[in-house]
Order: sequence, then C-alpha cells, then structure tokens
Amino acid sequence: MGLYWKSVIVKVTGCDYSFAGKIEKLIETLYPDCTEVQLVREAPIAMRALMALDEMSRNSFSKPYDSLTVDEFCELHELYQKQSPWDVLRFAA
Repeated sequence: MGLYWKSVIVKVTGCDYSFAGKIEKLIETLYPDCTEVQLVREAPIAMRALMALDEMSRNSFSKPYDSLTVDEFCELHELYQKQSPWDVLRFAA
C-alpha cells in the first residue's frame, strides 16, 4: 500500500506509524483490493482486532514468545485460504 496508506491509517486511528504498518498488513491480507474509502472504514476495525488479538494471546499463552503476531496471523490466514476458502467476514469475526 505504501506511505500514503499508512498516513491515512494514522489519521483515522490515531496510532503511530509502526502500528499502522501492522494494520496495513492485516487489511492487505483480508482485503487485497482495498480502496481508500474501504481503508477509512476498515482501519479502526482492524486496529481493534489487533489490540484484541494481542490481549487474547497475552492471556492465553504461558510464555511471552508464544503470542500470535500480525505476520503469523496473516500467514495462517493465507494458508487456510489455500486449503479451504471461506468468507473473509466469517474468518474475521
């Protein structure tokens, strides 16, 4: 997506650029052909999802290095899509 998309994400969510990169990666994975309008709608949702994912992984795993990162989540999503494609919304929910 690039620096412009990260700037839009920062303006919409109020996060920093490093966290905007994680949001950008998640949106690219779930919505590959995302438009700017969709980005404005999806960025806050993706941010809340990442925060919830981070919180869940901290509480669910016994070791800090067991937590699920954005990259691992995106890889898992891509792997599962290859094996059994299903609706992105069902997966995100």
